[in-house]
Amino acid sequence: MKKQTILLILLLLVISNFGQDLVKVKGEIQLVSYYQGGMELPEEYKKAKPNLNKSLIIVKYNGANEYSTYVTIITSDSNGHFEIELPKGKYGFVTINQKSKIKKQKGLYLPVIQKEPITDISAGEAISDYWSLNSGQPFEVGKNTKGKMIITHYHITICYLCP
Repeated sequence: MKKQTILLILLLLVISNFGQDLVKVKGEIQLVSYYQGGMELPEEYKKAKPNLNKSLIIVKYNGANEYSTYVTIITSDSNGHFEIELPKGKYGFVTINQKSKIKKQKGLYLPVIQKEPITDISAGEAISDYWSLNSGQPFEVGKNTKGKMIITHYHITICYLCP
C-alpha cells in the first residue's frame, strides 16, 4: 500500500508538471554607473552597459498583498544576457543578499531600497543606488510574451561641491 501511495504521488507530480506551459524569456542585466563632478558628462558615460556575470533571484509576483515566491537564480553571461523558461505569471527579481526579504515584504518584485542615508553632506556628494525593471511593474510571462526582461542597476554619484 505504501509503494502504491508513493507511485501515485510521483505520477501526480509528473502530470502536474506537464500541465505547465513554459515560456522562454530572454533578458539583459545592465549597469548604469558614473561619477558626476562639476562638469556635465557626455551622454555616452550615462548609457547602460552590460552587467557581466551578475546573479539575481527571480521571484514570482503573487500580488500586492501577498508574499512573492522564490523561483530560481539567474546569472548574466559575458554580454549581460540571460535566458530562462518560466510558467505563465508575473515575475520580478531581488538581489542575492536580499533573499530573506522575499518572505518579509508583501508585493515584492524589485529589490528593497536600503533606507540608509545617501547624501554625505560633508563631501557634498549624493549617491543614487537602485534597480529597475523595464516594464516598471512585474514582468508578465504568457503565450504572447514579447520583448526582453531588462534589469538595470543604477549606481550614480554626484558631487555638488566639485568644480
